[in-house]
Amino acid sequence: MAKETTRQTRQPILELQESGFTLSRMADQLGWSLSCVRKFRRRFRDLGKPGLEQLSRRPPKAPSQQTPARVREAILETNRNHPGWGGPFIPGELDRRRFKTIPNRRPIERCWHPSPEFPWRRRRQREALPDARRATR
Repeated sequence: MAKETTRQTRQPILELQESGFTLSRMADQLGWSLSCVRKFRRRFRDLGKPGLEQLSRRPPKAPSQQTPARVREAILETNRNHPGWGGPFIPGELDRRRFKTIPNRRPIERCWHPSPEFPWRRRRQREALPDARRATR
């Protein structure tokens, strides 16, 4: 397992580089792998001093997939006019009203969830059958 480095342990890379050490000599001197020394030297070259800080390895976020406000308003209005309709019926209504982008069922249901007038509806639990009507082997 790789050992964790901190800003203080990365600082000697700069001092050794200024002294004219090669990458392999720096790695031997610090007891690190050649790839680790190369990575931090490259980061310093590209980003300067902030490159020695711990950087996030999280991938960059994709563009927001949020439903446009105009579509959200149409979804809420349709839900007010037709309270029995769920996510599967509303895309047809949006298509009838000629919207260019029509979200799927799940994003449509997410649109009305934050609104206090449309709380999540729980499915009814089935009533347990009496023993006489229960199937047997």
